[in-house]
Amino acid sequence: MHIGDIALTRPPPPHDGFHIFVDDADRDRLLLSLDMLGNLPIDRVIVPHGDPILADGAARIRAAVAEARRG
Repeated sequence: MHIGDIALTRPPPPHDGFHIFVDDADRDRLLLSLDMLGNLPIDRVIVPHGDPILADGAARIRAAVAEARRG
């Protein structure tokens, strides 16, 4: 899966290495659509800014959405 210009990976800690930008987007629609993607059997995610996610892509998407919701 490829995620457009809304995400980046960054080294842990304290982050899990995956961040979603919601500043310039319709926050609710974006997070809802990413929630749906997090329920799919996604293993790898190509991120435009940073290293690709090579395993557990769906779990990493769900964690990033939860982080974005916390603010």
